[in-house]
Amino acid sequence: MLDQIHKMRTRIMTSPSFNGDRVIGAILFEDTMKRTIKGDRTADYLWREKGIVPFLKVDKGLEPEKDGVQLMKPIADLEETCDAAVAHNVFGTKMRSVINRANLSGIKKLKKLRGDQKLMFKLTLPDVDDLYKTLVAHPSVARVVALSGGYSRAEAVFKLTLQHGIIASFSRALTEGLTKDLSQVEFDEMLDNSIGDIFDASKKAISYSIPAEPKEPHESSFHNKFPLLHA
Repeated sequence: MLDQIHKMRTRIMTSPSFNGDRVIGAILFEDTMKRTIKGDRTADYLWREKGIVPFLKVDKGLEPEKDGVQLMKPIADLEETCDAAVAHNVFGTKMRSVINRANLSGIKKLKKLRGDQKLMFKLTLPDVDDLYKTLVAHPSVARVVALSGGYSRAEAVFKLTLQHGIIASFSRALTEGLTKDLSQVEFDEMLDNSIGDIFDASKKAISYSIPAEPKEPHESSFHNKFPLLHA
């Protein structure tokens, strides 16, 4: 099963349209990180061949809801996992808790953060235009990204165009319609159209530029540069 999943992920990552011109980063599962693409370790292939920053998903699921939030389950092997990520040239990690309701007892207030602490929020696309505007502008927020959730790609893209200062972190919407039975031409065309739609929606009201050559990844590589984050 995992072999078949990796074949599909490889098909996506090796497609000509999947590159750093329109995709800022890719979040990998641990199994994907440990595998190879065209003879290179996955993270190395993404950065060296595609100019895409690799991240690793390290969370192990969520605790039951309390005070409107679900915190992460304990990550017993976090240090070992991070060591493995470093060994595989992964740039950063992704972990999450979930805010289900606006309960002040369960949500850490931004004003309690130290000046050098930054958060990235991955939030559901809102029904109210620019609902997250204050959050986007907050000095302790590095970036607000939107997940596609249960929306179709067309719905998610439309909702994203109504926001400002937010980029996409789409997964299901990105791969919508992609199947193993498509010819390579059909597959690449569908993925190119999908990335294009999400990219165009993401770059609205976002400062945008592409460096001439990939450099070693650091915060400025993705903070205000590329308008699409792939998860």
